[in-house]
Amino acid sequence: MIVHEGGDTGYRTDLVLLPDKRIAVVWMENADWAANDDSLRRAALAVALGETPTPIRTRRSIESLLPTYQRGGIDAALNQYRTLMKSPRAELYTFDEGGLNAFGQYLIRQGHLRDAIRAFESNVEMYPASGKAADALATAYELDHNVPLAIRAYQTAVTLDPTLSHAKDRLKQLKP
Repeated sequence: MIVHEGGDTGYRTDLVLLPDKRIAVVWMENADWAANDDSLRRAALAVALGETPTPIRTRRSIESLLPTYQRGGIDAALNQYRTLMKSPRAELYTFDEGGLNAFGQYLIRQGHLRDAIRAFESNVEMYPASGKAADALATAYELDHNVPLAIRAYQTAVTLDPTLSHAKDRLKQLKP
């Protein structure tokens, strides 16, 4: 089996070749959230091989908030997140600190550090037991040159999860 996949924010593609069976399967989607696992690939291959596919059960990631962010800013995106968490459609989405951390990292890469900090602060508020959420917030504070808040957030991260070597290392560097 030869596989090549790709994509970016908002779309995914996949190509699978089975040369021995002379089968090629290609799929393209305008929804990068559905490709979080290989369920689409497995279902498409099952159909191509004449088998009954396993039902696809994927959930949208937080990346589905990007269009809302681009249209309405960070407040609109975070409000949509909170609204979706409480909606009858909540089972269609993956809600966890990892998704909000990824959203914040995306915002940093796009040069929107203050919006990223807002996303990370919301993440810590919604997932107060997550050391990774606190570590991401601390890193953003550090990028914003707010060392006292960075130290406090790194301390929280280490308290919540003593295995977070990044937070421990940064505390050693930042504490006088």
